[in-house]
Amino acid sequence: MLGQNGSQYFHTAYQTLRYPDIIQGLVKPVVFGFIIASIGCFYGMTTRGGTQGVGRSTTQAVVVSSVLIIFVDFLISQFMINVFGF
Repeated sequence: MLGQNGSQYFHTAYQTLRYPDIIQGLVKPVVFGFIIASIGCFYGMTTRGGTQGVGRSTTQAVVVSSVLIIFVDFLISQFMINVFGF
């Protein structure tokens, strides 16, 4: 990549890696996983109407999870910017 060998690439990546990047990389997946699991369980447990209801609930769960993840991603990013000053 850009004329670098593997060791140069990893050395450069290590030099530019900062503490907020690590924190953000550890916090966001946990929060997103919790959102997906919670929304999926909620819609799964409240499903009515047989196989059509399952399809409807699945679609609703995916849409709600996607929108909520985008919103929470924005909030976490803004929080990290304000706290760590990216």
